[in-house]
Amino acid sequence: MRNRHLRSSGQQGFTLLELMIVTTVFGIAIAIAAPSISDWIKTNRLKSASREVYNLFQMARLEAAKRNTSVALNFTNGEGPTGTCKVCIDNGENGGTAKDLDCTNEIVISEVTMPDGLSLFEADFGLGNKLHCGFNSRGVSQDNKQGAVKVKSNALPHFEITLSGAGNISMKRGT
Repeated sequence: MRNRHLRSSGQQGFTLLELMIVTTVFGIAIAIAAPSISDWIKTNRLKSASREVYNLFQMARLEAAKRNTSVALNFTNGEGPTGTCKVCIDNGENGGTAKDLDCTNEIVISEVTMPDGLSLFEADFGLGNKLHCGFNSRGVSQDNKQGAVKVKSNALPHFEITLSGAGNISMKRGT
């Protein structure tokens, strides 16, 4: 009787039963969505790291043309902080050897380290030092080197960044 009186006097609200039903439905929706959100976050981290490596290739190509000199990329295969990619000016001015595609004793202009849980692997750019590639002053692959490097996560497909002999760069999702 009292509830009727409260409702008729203009007071509004939700009953305890209505709140419990909404809370239960909300909880079920979160339980269903949580795994897909987790996968989305992992995939996004992998894409982001792959794009960062891809962007280093593009930056190296542009820097080579802009500075009218060779620019090298050096890779270290590994997981987390051990997987790195360095971009350096490969002109020998800092004590290194010009046009050898090795960043040792060269000026490093950018470096990317893989985040925890992601790996840089299977960097292979053909003959000589397989972990090195670069661009000449025309933005073409130094010594026509071609190959690829892969970025992977333990549970997801990898991404592969490819360099052609003509200096074209592409990124694709692997299986």
